[in-house]
Amino acid sequence: MIISRRLNLLFLSILIVLFVLKFLVAADNLPKVRAERASSGTEWILQDWDGSRPYPKDLKEREAVYRQKWGENWYGQRNGRRIHNAGNWKWEEAVTVPPELAAKIKSKRLHSGIPRLWGDRFWGMVFVWAPGGGQVTDIYALADNGLYHYDSINKLHGLVGNLEEGGRRDGVRGQARLIPGNAVAIEPVTGRLYFIQGSSWRYVEKLLPFVCTKTGKTCYLPALLVWNNLYQKVKSPFGGGLRPDIKNGKHGEAIFVVRTNQAVKGLNLPGASRGKRPLITPDGKAVYLAQSGASGREWDTLTLYDKTALFDIETGKMLSKLQLSEAVPHNFRSGTDGPGTHGGNCMGYDGKIYTSQHGGSGGGPGRMFSIDPDTGNVTMLYNSLAEGQQWGKRRGTVIDGPADALSLDFTSTLWQVQCPRTGAIINGGWDNSGIRRYHDGFVTSIVNGDEDGKPPRPGWVKPPKFNHGSSSPSIAPNGDLYIADDNSDAPRIIRVYRTDWPKEQPINGYAEKFISRDKMEALMLEYAENYIANYEERNKLLEDRE
Repeated sequence: MIISRRLNLLFLSILIVLFVLKFLVAADNLPKVRAERASSGTEWILQDWDGSRPYPKDLKEREAVYRQKWGENWYGQRNGRRIHNAGNWKWEEAVTVPPELAAKIKSKRLHSGIPRLWGDRFWGMVFVWAPGGGQVTDIYALADNGLYHYDSINKLHGLVGNLEEGGRRDGVRGQARLIPGNAVAIEPVTGRLYFIQGSSWRYVEKLLPFVCTKTGKTCYLPALLVWNNLYQKVKSPFGGGLRPDIKNGKHGEAIFVVRTNQAVKGLNLPGASRGKRPLITPDGKAVYLAQSGASGREWDTLTLYDKTALFDIETGKMLSKLQLSEAVPHNFRSGTDGPGTHGGNCMGYDGKIYTSQHGGSGGGPGRMFSIDPDTGNVTMLYNSLAEGQQWGKRRGTVIDGPADALSLDFTSTLWQVQCPRTGAIINGGWDNSGIRRYHDGFVTSIVNGDEDGKPPRPGWVKPPKFNHGSSSPSIAPNGDLYIADDNSDAPRIIRVYRTDWPKEQPINGYAEKFISRDKMEALMLEYAENYIANYEERNKLLEDRE
């Protein structure tokens, strides 16, 4: 009898919640909603979106698919905002910047009485390159007027550019002048770091010394040639074969060249006003850029996708315009911190553009959608925003949950990337929001922001803090997460990694569905052959190097 009464009360409660939500839905002109129960017993109110969704509609079915596919749980509503399971993620210090280099990177100005370790910025930004989708060989972190570089194979540290003096000058090592800013992207084939500085399209590239077997001359060529011994498949610029310049059992010292592409001018980055970066296609040959800048209410969610086109990354030639079959979602902000302008965008390995639009410092609802350049279709992946309402209208405070839950809450998260191994979209944290991801119908946290002194994941010993910054995640092909730690005593880069992924699972599994390793090698070889064919022109900057 008692059980029956409790069931009746539960059923009545659900009916009341649904009645109230339906009233709100009618008022806000939102899609229909439905009540679902997770396997843990947690109740959710989910949106019933029209059209197709990229995951099962039924919540328990979606859970089962997720667990079987990835061998992990999603964390659900449990006590609101916290991860309560230590899970299968660990962390370690990948590298700490040596003191003599750290002194050059650190900001000279104090902020709240403390110098910023990664320069005069609110966030550190890091990028990893793994030639051919294999082992990480290079780790980059942005400084104010240049880059910090770490060769993780040979354990070598270095700087690119003159960190005391920024500017715009092409050159090698300390001769170059650059201010990379924040909107930087790494190109997966060549490992170049691209950025727009003012109105200039610029990049940084790593070169290694090789010896011509015919003439004995040394030439500097793209570092990708050492991957899988690609240098054996090309001729040197002087007509002979190539061999690496090996000294004391190690490859000769790398040099870094900063160049400006004069063919690409007057273009802008599409995306929200914070968190945007160049949208480089997975084959490294083209980039999506906006033909005109923002106007009107610039601090609203003005993405510029309706003014975006695809350009050849080398020649600047327009290849096609981005034709949208429907309007990109846009809502007006409220307050002064620009909620809705925070988020990020990235180019998926499937060729789609992924964009998130999140709340500002005060938090609020958020959403993510993809754009298919082939069809122009806009597909909603999660959305807790009241349609037509200002961003400040909150519906809940739940951090993790089903992607179609009305109650998901987001503080300002900037910049995003896609995981080559799983396809998950990772959003960096800012304003205490940690690192979060969208994956197969769930929004979950990899690490949480600082809350009441608790670690970002339970069980972590002496863990890094996520109380501000740490907003630019970089993902290795095997799924490891690299972050420039903004909150340590010395500038360092940490690695967050899974301990339970089967070794036999392809480390680059998701990405290889779209570009196989053979295709990637062919793209790398094509680029190297083109570089060598134009070696005389490309070598001019190296002739006067330090």
